[in-house]
Amino acid sequence: LRRKVYRPGAILAARGGAPAILGRALDAAAWAPVAASGLGGAAPRRDERVETVSGFGPEFDAAWEAAGPSVAFAQTRDSAFLTWRYREMPLTRYETLALRRNGRLAGYAVLAVQDAPGGRVGRIADVFAYGGAVRDHALLLAAADRRFRDTDCAFAEISHAGGGALDVAARRTGFLLRKDAPPLVIRHDDPALNAKLPRLIERIHFCRGDHDEDY
Repeated sequence: LRRKVYRPGAILAARGGAPAILGRALDAAAWAPVAASGLGGAAPRRDERVETVSGFGPEFDAAWEAAGPSVAFAQTRDSAFLTWRYREMPLTRYETLALRRNGRLAGYAVLAVQDAPGGRVGRIADVFAYGGAVRDHALLLAAADRRFRDTDCAFAEISHAGGGALDVAARRTGFLLRKDAPPLVIRHDDPALNAKLPRLIERIHFCRGDHDEDY
């Protein structure tokens, strides 16, 4: 779990750790450092854009089919699953950002903005860059970061498995507070496959949307 705090004063005030007036002063003082913390993220080039999309069409199927062999273990992220999980969800309203390069789908991020003690919280439920590059993840996370700041979130968070490009992009985008989950223990009865598992684990894609119990 990685978290980025936008309004520390509001969080402290909600928890009784600071009077409201001091909380507002702390929020004002934190504005510049919070804005600077996202400067390590990527900015779109002329051939790139990140935009909100209303659904998951055939381009998501084609992109997943091309990217699938590079992933050792993941929920199949085709349009049918993404629609069922994030568009037909009756309890949580999600927003989807799509990264396109030269008009071609290069990745997506699924966000939710919800109320929590201390103010709104922005949650990145799912993010996938089909090419696996740090830059593509950073473009998506930077767009999500702007969305969370625009909606006056007190903090935002992303949870995912392992390190790799996504973790590097999260750090560069200012998601600096970290809480590690219990280590993953995995084995296989086939000795040959068992020997490959440490390498395969690095290619697992597992995000909040894969384990959140909001359905």
